[in-house]
Amino acid sequence: MKKKDKPLISIVVPVYNTGLFLQKCIESLINQSYENIEIILVNDGSTDNSKQICDDYKEKDSRIKVIHKKNEGVSRARNTGIHHSTGEYLCFVDGDDFVMQDYVEYLYELIGDESEISLTTDMFGNFSKNQVVEEVKEFWTPEKAVESILCYRVPIGCYCKMFKREFLLKNNLLFSSDIFIGEGFNFNVDCFQRANSIVRGNRKVYYYRRDNELSATTKFSEEKWVNGIYALDYMSERFIINSERVRKAWEYAKWRTYSDA
Repeated sequence: MKKKDKPLISIVVPVYNTGLFLQKCIESLINQSYENIEIILVNDGSTDNSKQICDDYKEKDSRIKVIHKKNEGVSRARNTGIHHSTGEYLCFVDGDDFVMQDYVEYLYELIGDESEISLTTDMFGNFSKNQVVEEVKEFWTPEKAVESILCYRVPIGCYCKMFKREFLLKNNLLFSSDIFIGEGFNFNVDCFQRANSIVRGNRKVYYYRRDNELSATTKFSEEKWVNGIYALDYMSERFIINSERVRKAWEYAKWRTYSDA
């Protein structure tokens, strides 16, 4: 299949003061094996050199779009990216992380024609350097997917996943601007519940960085954990699948949040 025959895939990257890591992130995107992509860099009011890095790369690669906006948080930054996307499929990458060359291609091959969402349950990190030994592929029901993410068998962030854009727009699936910890968790659960089919793989194609001292997930703050607990309660109020399995899994997630705090 030629490049022009393949569907356009949008990659939304929220950027906030990630200048130390942003170049590696963007380089990993422009060097994807799947070439028919648009990279949407949403600069959320950065005060470091992130703005200049975004603008420089826009001049180098016509597939890159740059949106500069005032600082309103990662949820609104991602929503801005969704609204400006034009691809048939959509995925997310954080500005301080980076991806393997087959990140987009792998998630696209997984999603196929049958599913609205594809995901991989494993990823590289500071303490996880080896690729999986045996790859798997299986189709999940919405209940199975929700239960799995609530039990932390799926990365709770919106990375490592691909969504059909029409599915998101049709169901008005966006990130809650009231949540800055657990916003991806809520977004995923909202999406999983409304999908007909989710396909799961396990190849590691994403590197989740844990050594960014400026990341919201690195530093402790009481406000962060209060918001994280609120995010779980907010999620519960929006359940459309209220099975015993999902409720028990949510109770575990709530316990896990308190425990982590």
